[in-house]
Amino acid sequence: MEKTLYLDKKSRCIGLERLAYPKRCRRSAGGRGPMTGQIGAVVDLRCMATTTLVPVEAYLRTSYDPDMEYVDGTLLERHVGERKHSRLQLLLGAELALREQGKFHTYTEQRVRVLPQPRYRVPDLCVMALPYQRESVFSHPPHLIIEILSPDDEPAEMLEKIADYLKFGVPHIWIPDPYRHRLQVAGRDGLHDQPDLIVESGLAGRLDFAELFAKLDDPSE
Repeated sequence: MEKTLYLDKKSRCIGLERLAYPKRCRRSAGGRGPMTGQIGAVVDLRCMATTTLVPVEAYLRTSYDPDMEYVDGTLLERHVGERKHSRLQLLLGAELALREQGKFHTYTEQRVRVLPQPRYRVPDLCVMALPYQRESVFSHPPHLIIEILSPDDEPAEMLEKIADYLKFGVPHIWIPDPYRHRLQVAGRDGLHDQPDLIVESGLAGRLDFAELFAKLDDPSE
């Protein structure tokens, strides 16, 4: 099955194959790098894993540790658990919680139904503007989604996830990389670097990731 993704035009990949277990697959070209660019390129992935479809009802009544995403009947692992990823997620959650002030709520690893196929994503953090419908699984777009990159993340997998968020109508998507001290922002015109490491949204306000990255490298951490 072929799907088009957002990808850096410098990539020479051609074609995409739906994967049941992306963690075990490899890219056909290129390595892990910045995901900047416009819409139009595609990615070629090959995987020998056998797809086992899982009913959506089974997914919704099952708890996983860490939680998994659900895409077109398959369970997708999330790359979590390393120190910098975990610490940045906590720092971001704490900072956003201080800014709520009756304007929004902050969630970590909250299931979100992004497309009716169905597809369920589990962003590292999301911000819901008040008021919003209180659901066990969100079915309305958050104001902001933050996906923290991990060393094992494949660009094609992350780009597909970002494409889902954009189709869902999420207006703000931030992608920090605590290992390379990079920050990217996703929009309808693609992915863009934020060299000054500063982002802002109407609800969450201005956030300086340079300060957060510095805390990760502090000897006392």
